[in-house]
Amino acid sequence: MDKKKQLVEAFGTKKSIKKVTSMLTNMVDEDGITNKPNRGVRDARLAARAEGIEENQAELRKDVASRDTERQQLYTRDKLLQPDLMTQIPYKKTHEALSKGDSEALQGLFVNTMVRISLEKFYAGRFDLLATGSEKKLALRAFIYLDCLVSLQRMPMHIELPAEELTTRFKTVP
Repeated sequence: MDKKKQLVEAFGTKKSIKKVTSMLTNMVDEDGITNKPNRGVRDARLAARAEGIEENQAELRKDVASRDTERQQLYTRDKLLQPDLMTQIPYKKTHEALSKGDSEALQGLFVNTMVRISLEKFYAGRFDLLATGSEKKLALRAFIYLDCLVSLQRMPMHIELPAEELTTRFKTVP
């Protein structure tokens, strides 16, 4: 490449000189920009900036790793799905409907279609991979809990039925 550069500088046009200079400037080397001083574009300022960027990336990686551990500690399974609440959620009818493949019964048990379909897909694909019966129960209860949360979120803020009618309706619910 040095011989080509000398020939172009000696006998070449301005356009060919720019082309060879550009080729040398943009040459990619296995060593990279920051491994050797003044490599790559032959500019110390760019090399210093690249080194600064690499240092910033290392700091960002450390920050992300610490945030991940914080997130894992903050959102543990027991904090998201509190055991005292999960034990009160009935799941047997849901399990029976899933094991029989009765989609009509599931439609009666679940208000939210998205949660019901997600549960059916989970049961078909990953439910048997859970190791213990308690994990399977927790998974079913978690889907039922999610259905309740989504349903409550979508409820209107103002309920138009009188309190007497609501109490009679909720007394019939098991």
